[in-house]
Amino acid sequence: MRTCRLIMISNPDLFHWTNPDILRRPFIASPDGGDFTYRDLLRLVGCWRGFIRRQGYVKHTRVALAMSDSPHTIAATLALWCEGHIACPLNLHWPAEARGTFLSDTLGADVCIAFPPADLHLMKGAAEPPGVGLSRNDIAMLLYTSGSCAAPKGCCLTLANLLGNAMAALRNMPLGMGDVWLLSLPLFHVGGWGIVLRTLLAGSALALPDENSPVPARVTHVSCVPTQLARWFEHGIDLSGLDAVLLGGAPIPGRLAEGATHRCIPLFTTYGCTEMASQVSTTRPCDSGDIESLSTAGYVLEGHEARISEAREIWLRGPCLATGYWQNGTVVDFRNAEGWYPTGYFGYFDRAGRLCVLGRKDNLIISGGENIQSEQVESFIFESGLVSRCVVVGRDDMTWGQRPVAFCEWLEGGDEEELVTYLMAYLPRYKIPDAFLPWPAAEMRRLKIDRRMFQDLVQPRALNNAR
Repeated sequence: MRTCRLIMISNPDLFHWTNPDILRRPFIASPDGGDFTYRDLLRLVGCWRGFIRRQGYVKHTRVALAMSDSPHTIAATLALWCEGHIACPLNLHWPAEARGTFLSDTLGADVCIAFPPADLHLMKGAAEPPGVGLSRNDIAMLLYTSGSCAAPKGCCLTLANLLGNAMAALRNMPLGMGDVWLLSLPLFHVGGWGIVLRTLLAGSALALPDENSPVPARVTHVSCVPTQLARWFEHGIDLSGLDAVLLGGAPIPGRLAEGATHRCIPLFTTYGCTEMASQVSTTRPCDSGDIESLSTAGYVLEGHEARISEAREIWLRGPCLATGYWQNGTVVDFRNAEGWYPTGYFGYFDRAGRLCVLGRKDNLIISGGENIQSEQVESFIFESGLVSRCVVVGRDDMTWGQRPVAFCEWLEGGDEEELVTYLMAYLPRYKIPDAFLPWPAAEMRRLKIDRRMFQDLVQPRALNNAR
C-alpha cells in the first residue's frame, strides 16, 4: 500500500469576517452592484439567532433546513452553529414523501424550517458578537451523500471537518477579497458548503446563479461537474476570463479537458466526497493547461491521507474525515479495522504522486469472468465526440452473467453504427455495449447521474413494462 504524507492544518476562525474592514465588503455580489454585504449577513445572522432562541431549542437540536439556496439558508446555518445546534440541509428535489421519511426515520430531526419566518426582520438580534456555540468536535452538520449508486447516507460533519477542508482547499487555490465564487452547487451538497466556507474564510464574495446568465458578471471562480461544463461549451459561454474553474463530481472526459485548454480556461480537476467534507485531491495552479495533469484528480490536499489498498481501493483518513453516518439516532462509524474510510472507488497514484480515480467498485460489470469498468467504457464513448452524455450499466444475461448496455444523449449527427466502429478500434469486443438506448427524459435536467435508476431500466421487468 502507498500513503501520502500527512500535514496538519491550522484552526481557522469562522467569524473573522466580522472585522470592520470586511463588513463593508460584498458577501453576495450582484451584477448590477446591489450587493448583499458582510454587514447585511451579520444582521441576518442576528435575526436568525433571535428566532432560534425564541423557539427554546435544547442544545444540539437537529434542525432540518428545507429552503432554497439563498442568504437565509447560509445565515440560518451560521445562527444554528452560534446557538449550539446541528444544521441538516435537505434536498428540495426529493419527493415530499422521501423528505418526510428522512426527517422522521433516518434523520430524526427535531424540527424543520421550510421558509424564513414572515416576521424575521422584526426579530431582536443577539446582542453579543457571533461566536460558535459548538466545540470543534461537536457535530455541526448532517449532509447527505449524493446517493448516485446507493441510498443517500447522512454524514456527521464537525466544524473541524468543514473548516479544515476549506482551509486545505484555500492553500492550494487561494482566494482574494476581490474574488467572487459562483454558488453553482446546491447547499444540500457538500460542494456547495465548500464554496460558502472558503468564501467566508477568505473574506471574498459569492454570486448566485442566474437563469439568464450561467456565469454572471464579476464571477472569478466556478465549481462545476462535467455535464455543466459541457453544456456551457455547447452554448458558447466564454469562461476564459475566469481565474479558476474547479471540475469534479464525475469522471472527466479527456475531450472536455482538451476543450478547456484550447479555450484558455484555467481548469482545476478534483476528487472529493461528503465523508471528507469536500475536496480530497486537486490539481495545482501550475497544472492548468497540462492535459496529463488534468486527466488525474491531482495531489492529495494538506491534512488528508490517502492510501491505495491491495484491492486497488482508495482509502482515506485525516482530521477532515466525518465522525460517521447518522442512522436512526446513532452515529455509526464507517472506518475499517485499520482506521481508514474505504471509499468504494478504485484508483492509483501515478509516478508524479497524483491521485487517479478509475471508478466505483459497484460499477464493475463482470461478464463471462471478464471485468468491465463502466467508467472506462464511458470515457471512450465520450471521446468519440458523438454524445453529450452517456452512462454504462450491466444488464443481467443468462449466458454471460451480465452484459454492458449504454444510455446515450446523442449530439447532432451522432449514430450508433459510427460509435461502435469507433469503440472497436480501442476496446476489446466484450467491453462494447450490446445496446445503445436513448437518454431517459426524466434525467434530462439532472447534473448528477443516478446510476440506480439506469440500472433498474435495463432489467428484464423494466424492459417488459416499457414495451
